[in-house]
Amino acid sequence: MGNLNEADYLLLLLYLSNKQPIKGSVKIYKMMFIFNKELIETLNLPINKQNEYIPYNYGVFSKDIYDQLSFFYGIGFIDIKQQYSEEEHVDNWLQSSEELIDNGKDFIEHDKVLFEYNIRHLGANYVKEEILDKNLIDKDALAKLLEFKNKINTLSQKRLLRYVYTKYPEYTKNILVNYDKRKWLWK
Repeated sequence: MGNLNEADYLLLLLYLSNKQPIKGSVKIYKMMFIFNKELIETLNLPINKQNEYIPYNYGVFSKDIYDQLSFFYGIGFIDIKQQYSEEEHVDNWLQSSEELIDNGKDFIEHDKVLFEYNIRHLGANYVKEEILDKNLIDKDALAKLLEFKNKINTLSQKRLLRYVYTKYPEYTKNILVNYDKRKWLWK
């Protein structure tokens, strides 16, 4: 099989399900975290480089994903649409990953900004030509990845966070939000 890395799978997941967007940074981060922890081995996916995930101020974080999204946006593979939302938990990707890490700024709740991640034509062509046309992933694994993306997109942010932080509590050890403020996770 080919040499895919987690960034290739990020593009593939954006491509699947008729290129349905992923709404929110929390969803895209948690989607890739679950992919890393649960799907790579279960589906026996070919992969040569995996992202690093660390416990951080608001739970699990990967600078790799931030860098991949920035890179893909910069070369025209994806589009990141900024929307304003009345949702309680939204995104703030206006800062660089270094600012987020160094300054510990809140990137989940800030100015009611929600980001929508879409694959663009150039990124879709890359996925089609470099992954799908070369049959780098078997059809059963692709079907499971499609099912996974659809499930992530239908889950609320609260349910997704509850799942991740209940199943992987070791990634909450550096969380800045105290228990009382996290009650919404467990409702």
